[in-house]
Amino acid sequence: MHKLQMAEWLEVDDGDIAARAAARDLADQTFDKRVVEVLGADIAKQFQMYRESLVSRAEVDGLAENLESASLPLSEEQRRRLKQWVVADYQRLPNPMFHPVAGQPIESTRNAMVHWNRDRSVRFEDSLRTFLSDEQHQFIEDSRSADKEGHAW
Repeated sequence: MHKLQMAEWLEVDDGDIAARAAARDLADQTFDKRVVEVLGADIAKQFQMYRESLVSRAEVDGLAENLESASLPLSEEQRRRLKQWVVADYQRLPNPMFHPVAGQPIESTRNAMVHWNRDRSVRFEDSLRTFLSDEQHQFIEDSRSADKEGHAW
């Protein structure tokens, strides 16, 4: 989003959800149009996928950092395969924040986002057994158990 468009979008009254959503949609459309003009349609599509998968790829990077801190680093092959899985999962089930249904109230989009995040976390956690060694997986399971119990590491 262009800085001026972002500033205009942020200035829309928070209480007017419809106006804020419309302003953001306009800013997004303007940005997307400009990206196509600069990069061309094919590269713009790749850029859109890259932008939309940032959070999911950051999830892999966070996992890698946690394992590294325990002296259980991901191999380059593990990292590559995990990122491939993340991108494929996203292509199969896109994030509703980036693909809202036209005319859908913003609250419905928020609810869809909450459900997508929960389901996405479950799919990611389930996939880890495939990509991690037994020792790495056990560390992640122990970390999650400690987090659920409120213990600090």
